[in-house]
Amino acid sequence: MRTRDSIVITLFLLLLGLAWVAVLASLPWWAGVPSAMAMEAAALGLPRLKARRVVSWLVFYGMLGLAGLAVSLARAMGGGAGAWFVAVLLALLGFLLKAWVETRYGLLNEAPNAPADAQAVPAAPNTAPGKTPHLRSLQWQDVPAWGGVEDRAARLASKRPCYLVNGEIRFGPPTGDFLLSGGLVVIGWAGASYAESPDGRWFLASRPENHPGCCDYLHDHLERRLYALPSWHVRGWSAEGPWLSQGREGVSYPLHQVATPEQTDDYLPLRDLWLPRRFVESLPLSRQTAHPPAGPHIATLDMRLPDAFAALFDPLESLHRPQFRLAVNGADSGLLVYGLHDAWDAAGQTLRVHAWQVDAAPTSIAAWHWTRLTGWQSIPS
Repeated sequence: MRTRDSIVITLFLLLLGLAWVAVLASLPWWAGVPSAMAMEAAALGLPRLKARRVVSWLVFYGMLGLAGLAVSLARAMGGGAGAWFVAVLLALLGFLLKAWVETRYGLLNEAPNAPADAQAVPAAPNTAPGKTPHLRSLQWQDVPAWGGVEDRAARLASKRPCYLVNGEIRFGPPTGDFLLSGGLVVIGWAGASYAESPDGRWFLASRPENHPGCCDYLHDHLERRLYALPSWHVRGWSAEGPWLSQGREGVSYPLHQVATPEQTDDYLPLRDLWLPRRFVESLPLSRQTAHPPAGPHIATLDMRLPDAFAALFDPLESLHRPQFRLAVNGADSGLLVYGLHDAWDAAGQTLRVHAWQVDAAPTSIAAWHWTRLTGWQSIPS
């Protein structure tokens, strides 16, 4: 309801602005000057009162007012090319004034996803409003984006995080997950840098485009929780934990006053790893079935999980891109697939897949087909 009301109010104010332009354009230019100038003066004065939303609209109306005044002036000058040139310059002046006011008073610095009532966040217990305790600054460290099993084991033994590449930004740096000591995994699209609190309880990583400081992935070792607060920045570590602000400037708040249940995730065990609950619940761990359009046959897929993840060259590869054991009518095929997509023919008698044998590598993937009479056969490439 609040969102709908906000849209209605915004549309009303936009229509009011267009009407404001039309009125000033129809008046003699000398009659529109006082009202346009009064609007600009109010826009320049109110930022000192911190009335940000009012200022934003006044600046917008001031720009529209100068545009309307420009049209009126062009009409008064006869409407020739020179007149319209002067009008364009006047309209451009309004736009530049709007941009200067927004930049000067920080009207564009609010985080895009920050709560609208952030200024109403209550003060921390035993902390005066607006007063931030002594904070230890963030110390960012780089971690190798590539490394073998031995390197990873050595880092984990010394309680240093390991970086597991899972993709890349086009023409940019890699993205990845972090494997922490104890089998804890921070699933995300983080860059290869991290920061830890002095007591070792908190772990922070950011997306490459948000680095440094953006609270994309904040992990609490003690409570085993993962926080995702992309519109907030960690300003530093206090004795109780991280303090955050909207953007890199502004008032700071302790984590418990900022995080919501939707931004918090606990952990579930899977073999020798601990993974965020939402990630585990998104995995296709239960058996999947693929029925043909017709006929009695049925194909089933069971996700293949290793006995242990941490010792694999890429511990999370089978989770980011699951492999499935394929069976037809309950009979195991001895094949692995990434999935089935329109694999049955229209009659429901032939199943065609791209698969590889269980004891082979995925690089040996090839075309296979199954019928009740012939069973499984490889299709020559």
